[in-house]
Amino acid sequence: MNNPASAIPSDSVLARAYFSAPPLNYWRWAEGGEIVEWRGGDTICYREELQVVLENLAPAGLPQLGAVLLLLAACSGAWARSGGAAALDELRRDARAWPDDGWNLRRATALLEAVAALPAELRTGPAKLHLLRTLLADPAHTAFETRHPLIATPERARLVLHEWISGRLSGPLIVSVTPQPELLQQVRADLPALVAAWQRIADGSADESVQKLTHLLRTGVVQPPAPLTQPVLPAPPAPSADLLSQLSQDARTYGLARLTQRLVAALHIPRHTREVSEQPLGGVADVTNRGSFDRLLLSELAHDDLTLLARLAGNEALYLRREAPPTQDVRPRLILLDTTLRLWGVPRVFGLAAALAWARLAQPARQRVPVAACALGGQQAEPLDLESFGGVVAALARLDAAPHCAAALPLALARPEAAGADALLITAAELLSQPTFAAALAAASPGLRFLLTVDRSGELQLHEFLRGGARVLLSTTRHDLDALLFAPMPTPVPAARPLTLTPALPGEPAFLAQQPAPLLFPTGGLKVSPKTAFFHPQLGLLGVSQQQRVLYCPRREQGARELLGYLEAGQNYFGYDAPSTVYVLVHTGPQLVFYSFATDSGQVERVELEEDVLATKPLTQVTYLQGCFYLRFGDGFRVPVGVTVFDCRRRHVVVRHTGPFPKPERPGFTIDRGQLKQFANNGYSTLQNLSRLRLSPAGELAIDGRALRLGPVRPGTEPHLQLYDMTPDAHLSHPAEPGPARQLLDNPQLHLRPHTWPDGSQAFVDTRGLLHLRSADPALPDVPLVLIIDRPTAAWAADGTVCGPDYFTGPDPALRLPAPQFYEQYIQPFIRQLQQ
Repeated sequence: MNNPASAIPSDSVLARAYFSAPPLNYWRWAEGGEIVEWRGGDTICYREELQVVLENLAPAGLPQLGAVLLLLAACSGAWARSGGAAALDELRRDARAWPDDGWNLRRATALLEAVAALPAELRTGPAKLHLLRTLLADPAHTAFETRHPLIATPERARLVLHEWISGRLSGPLIVSVTPQPELLQQVRADLPALVAAWQRIADGSADESVQKLTHLLRTGVVQPPAPLTQPVLPAPPAPSADLLSQLSQDARTYGLARLTQRLVAALHIPRHTREVSEQPLGGVADVTNRGSFDRLLLSELAHDDLTLLARLAGNEALYLRREAPPTQDVRPRLILLDTTLRLWGVPRVFGLAAALAWARLAQPARQRVPVAACALGGQQAEPLDLESFGGVVAALARLDAAPHCAAALPLALARPEAAGADALLITAAELLSQPTFAAALAAASPGLRFLLTVDRSGELQLHEFLRGGARVLLSTTRHDLDALLFAPMPTPVPAARPLTLTPALPGEPAFLAQQPAPLLFPTGGLKVSPKTAFFHPQLGLLGVSQQQRVLYCPRREQGARELLGYLEAGQNYFGYDAPSTVYVLVHTGPQLVFYSFATDSGQVERVELEEDVLATKPLTQVTYLQGCFYLRFGDGFRVPVGVTVFDCRRRHVVVRHTGPFPKPERPGFTIDRGQLKQFANNGYSTLQNLSRLRLSPAGELAIDGRALRLGPVRPGTEPHLQLYDMTPDAHLSHPAEPGPARQLLDNPQLHLRPHTWPDGSQAFVDTRGLLHLRSADPALPDVPLVLIIDRPTAAWAADGTVCGPDYFTGPDPALRLPAPQFYEQYIQPFIRQLQQ
């Protein structure tokens, strides 16, 4: 029976295996185990230094000894001339290192070069221990592979290290206890720990990797953490819009608001009267030299007439100053709104408008008065909300089929809010002659102070109840209910957007300096296929044109926005990150380029994939899944055979593995190819290259045999700008001389060719389908035209004015002029300048 403990090597065997060096290794022991040196004889470190380093690493387990020695050599500052660098260079030139070991060799070399480039204070002295511990002994980021896995445990590492420190292994360490492997096999076990450390600081360039490593050693993190998002403090509550303003902005309550405003001006609430003994008169507080004659001191009247007049004229006479009267008690107000049968229809709106006006008059600027409201039905009294828009709309819907509210009136006056309040009853005028209701009103008069009656004819009467139940009429007003309630709501005037114009460079058309372009582009030349375009119902169409421009069409009814002037020719792969980001991976043959297009803001990012994923043959397979491109390379590439994953959000390769290739995501919608083609073919043709620019006999701008003029006006249509065919025998004058073309937007397929008239005016032919007019008169702004035929065209002036269909101008331009006015204001002056 086997003993499991016998399978575990002893500490002495493990220590001998860990510290021994084969004779052909790139490092060796010298001076009886007191020095570690390269195969060429240069010293790496002394035994005492290595002992201190390993004691610091032991609490996390011992990494491969070769990885520790390589990092110690890189810390010395002479890495480029060391034997370790020479050994790794030799392996990189060895064809057998590819494809699997080449990846690790390149990453390990990059890490060692980054360590050697660190400032001296971060790789020498005590800082050297911190560097080694950070790169090799951080349990949160490293996973080591050793020749003997048992040494990776802290306890076993401590015992093995003690065995070496004791000196019992000093003699045999020069000779290997294992068969002599090749150099590549010896190095292979030392690289994973270095590669794992490199992955933490990997970046696009060597300088950036050194910066990341520096920041890691100084702060403990690879890169500065993103600043905390500033807490969005709740904005102070905006002052709520006035209730009447809210009512006037809704078509349902616009008439009610107008009637309420009229009643606010017509009604007057009498002040609360007091008995003679209740007059708010205080005592005498002081004497003053100003006041009315009735407050003169009696001693002033003892003077003779001339002396008294002199004292009054010189403000020397003294007056009594009374105390300020006490603040009057605020009496709450209660509004009782009848909702029974007699107040259905127009009287219901009339009564509600009177209630709103009464509540508004109860809120003076100096002192607010509590106001409550109740709806009176046939048998019940329910509270009303007259302070919010929703409450007013709900009040309009309150209806009761009872003939009157006689039974509900005592219930309302018995509610707590009626105690000590000035109550107002709003009802129909004709109910005052109804016996049952009149009796109930007389019985409730002690609890009421005011009565307001409304009538379908627009008459409003306000009564006040006196003590003893008598009722006195205070006021009567008449209002035109039809004019106030049923007037059409005025159409609001939209606010104009501010113009944002960018100055053009000298000699350049002003249109080229504007970002984004003030006009949308024609979609001619847009290729609609899975290899050149991407479509999503929520996004629209993003495609690559025949001129290698990236165009974005959010919908068929609009032209295209130009997101990128030039995209490298190659195989395109698309990915979508909802709601507005499209990723494009371009494989040009020797290069892979990644683009990110934010269709909402127009922002474009470009990333060239790192050198390790450069290929010498086309990709065998590419798919997009959950924000990542999965790439599969075939044989003959300088990368491991398998799957490479590019994270689109983090913008770099994150992992390589040999697992199964993922299946592409299936769209949750059906693509209609015919519908997509309509994005690129909207029934018009585009002129991209012009050779002749002249003036017609009618004084019109002639563009390659077509005249720019105002289109005919048909019934129900407005005049528009359009290019019309001219007769072949038309006599043309004022020719423009074409000049040399120059490349546009770094795109070899786009050109801008100037045509110059004798007076210095110019027209720039833009192969994207535009013609830029620039007059010799500096007071006239540049005017680009969209060169389409068979359809009305659009134009833009450099002062921000546009004309033409929404297809090219967008649905909401900052400043739009009708075509006749635009032609007269901008194009005709340009032509008159040419004719001078």
